[in-house]
Amino acid sequence: MKLHHWKRLACKVACTFCVLLIVCLFSAVVEGTLPLAVGLVLGLLDLVVLNSLCGALLPQPESPEKAVPAAEAAPAFRIAMGGKAA
Repeated sequence: MKLHHWKRLACKVACTFCVLLIVCLFSAVVEGTLPLAVGLVLGLLDLVVLNSLCGALLPQPESPEKAVPAAEAAPAFRIAMGGKAA
């Protein structure tokens, strides 16, 4: 398998872990086993990590190819006298 595939798989697993951690933090704060301030700090850090992981999963912009100048349009033929193209 390619390295890119393994990277995407690891990022997806880490994203799933971060989402589950947010759920656990939320339930621990509601239950009262974790102080609110600690839960907020850990939640914000978790969101920063989740944001960076999601950014790593985004497709990278392709490098711009060398711009090829458009071919200049051939001049249109003009009809001269006698109905023949000049």
